[in-house]
Amino acid sequence: MKTKLLIFVLALTLMPTLISARQKENQIPDARIDAIIREFRLYDGVVSMSFGPFMLSLGRSALRIAGNVSETDRHEMDLIRHISRGVKRVSLVVCEDCEQRISDRLIRRLDRALSSCEPLLEVREDGMVVRVHGVVGSNGRKIKDLLLFVGDPSEPVLIRLKGNIDVQEVMDLILDYAA
Repeated sequence: MKTKLLIFVLALTLMPTLISARQKENQIPDARIDAIIREFRLYDGVVSMSFGPFMLSLGRSALRIAGNVSETDRHEMDLIRHISRGVKRVSLVVCEDCEQRISDRLIRRLDRALSSCEPLLEVREDGMVVRVHGVVGSNGRKIKDLLLFVGDPSEPVLIRLKGNIDVQEVMDLILDYAA
C-alpha cells in the first residue's frame, strides 16, 4: 500500500515536468519559421511581411473608425478588433505569382520545419494540405503561437500569429461567423 501511495505522489510531482517537456517538444520552431519568412522575402512573386504591435494598433484603429459598413460587418469588425488585442506579431508569406519551384521549396521547407510538431488540425484534399499548429498556454485559455499553413501546390500560404490570444474569443468569432 505504501508503495502505491509513493508511486502516486511521485507521479503527481513528475506530471507537470512531463507536460511541460511534451509542450516543449511540440512547440513551433521559432528560429526556423523566422528564417523561412526572411528567406522568402527575397523571391520575386512572393508576398512576405510581418507586422508588429504598432501596425496592429493602427489596424485596430482603422477597424474602429471604418465608414459606412453594414451592421453585420460592423459586428464582425468589432470581434476581430477585440481578439486582435492579444496579438503581438503577425507574419505572412504568400506565393502568388512565383515560379513553381519556389512554391515547392516553401512547402518542403515548412514541412521539414514542422515535422516534429503535432498539428492541432490537419485537412487534406486534392493534393492540398491545411495544417494548424499552435502552442496553448499552461491554463489552456490562451494561444501563445498560432501557425496556419495552406500547402496548396499552386499558391502556398503561411500565416503566423504570436501573442496571448483568448481561445474562447476565437471560438466565439468562429461560431458567430459560421452562423
